[in-house]
Amino acid sequence: MEKGLGEAIRVVFPKAEHRVCMRHLWKNIKKFFRCADGQKLQKLVWTAANSFSEHSFNATFEEIRNLSPRVYSYMSALTCKWSKSTFSHHIKNHYNTNNMSESFNSWVEEARSKPVVDLIDMVRGMMMEQRSQRKLNCSSWKGPLVPCIEEYIRDVTTTKDHFIIRQSTSTKAEVEGRYERHEVDIENHICSCGFWQVSGLPCVHGASFIGSKQYNLWHSYVDDHYYTSRYRIAYEGAIGTLPGKDQWSILSDGEEVGPPISSRPRGRPKKRRMKNFLETTKKTKMSHKCGRCNSWGHHRSTCKNPLNGDGPENDDAFETPTISAPREKIPIRRVDRG
Repeated sequence: MEKGLGEAIRVVFPKAEHRVCMRHLWKNIKKFFRCADGQKLQKLVWTAANSFSEHSFNATFEEIRNLSPRVYSYMSALTCKWSKSTFSHHIKNHYNTNNMSESFNSWVEEARSKPVVDLIDMVRGMMMEQRSQRKLNCSSWKGPLVPCIEEYIRDVTTTKDHFIIRQSTSTKAEVEGRYERHEVDIENHICSCGFWQVSGLPCVHGASFIGSKQYNLWHSYVDDHYYTSRYRIAYEGAIGTLPGKDQWSILSDGEEVGPPISSRPRGRPKKRRMKNFLETTKKTKMSHKCGRCNSWGHHRSTCKNPLNGDGPENDDAFETPTISAPREKIPIRRVDRG
């Protein structure tokens, strides 16, 4: 995060939870720290980041401490949240990467090279169309849940046969898998694995217990953030339309804002993002087509493939070069002059 932006977000959005992108955090760790077993450290860091329960996080974080005390101290001193086990249970969002921001930046890539006013106007038009299209799409939804969550429920219910369910009450049970056992409380939407509380969606353990019931209304076990009604409320409003730029009214008492005073860098302006040192660029090789066998990857002069009837040698207009037969060897008779 750029300098000063973190403080501004705390002022403008005081209730927002500050999370860090794990992909960028791992790049910083790999750049500034050295470890004898880097692959094991990477696996442990990502396991700790994706741990929903405090128990599994502490166990993995202790392994990081034994493997690299410097990395352990660095990650312990972070003020932002990077592990899913520390995420708020009220937000109902379990992402720990900034893929949403990257997708938005890619979506508005064409507008980013325009002046400020044109950039804002272009993004406004794109968002206006998007909101209108999403409002139109959700008007035909019939189920209580949005389609992607209905698909998730269908997928998670297929795993119920992989668990052993030991019921305590009508709403509480132990769900045991191959490697671990968890407590499930379907009335309060709680599982000891932690996924249900953070995401608002039933985990595989909760889904197994719910699926064992005779009457199961799946939408009652999903947080209302994923309801179709909430989605429609989010896109109920609309972004207003604007006339052409030449028809905009100019305020007489407004303050004129000029471009920033800066020196133009040498060369053509770069549009592509600067690659991180860990990001490798794929080199593309040009493939050649053989004029003899019509195969790719080699030239005619180096072709060793047998002809299969598709080459130019089989065309009517192709003249086969004549090759003279080798001269027959004549035996030499030795004459004895003695």
